[in-house]
Amino acid sequence: TKKCCCMSKPYFSVTIDCADPHALASFYGELLELEVVFEAGSYVVLGPVVPGTAHLIFQKVPESAPGKNRAHVSLHVRDFDAAARRVLELGGDQRETVQDVGLEWTQMLDPEGNVFCMMQL
Repeated sequence: TKKCCCMSKPYFSVTIDCADPHALASFYGELLELEVVFEAGSYVVLGPVVPGTAHLIFQKVPESAPGKNRAHVSLHVRDFDAAARRVLELGGDQRETVQDVGLEWTQMLDPEGNVFCMMQL
């Protein structure tokens, strides 16, 4: 495999389309203990933006996506009960718990109804 010569250590991001990028950035920032590292126009970015580290981008879009998300964030937490309480305090919701391939995770919703999963470490 040929290495890209233009990036010594690339990073990646996950972009979430939403109606209110500031509100969702606040929700995920509080939940994940991340800070806003960039804001411009219809975009809010949570970081830290460090090579090799992912960040979340919230992008305002005019339409909502019908049905289930095609991609979602999965969070691995040390204290599931405390994290679930925090999701609810921040305006999210808890859905069903799923067991598959010897693992267990719970489907959660952020304040705009986007699905994310949470699993005990």
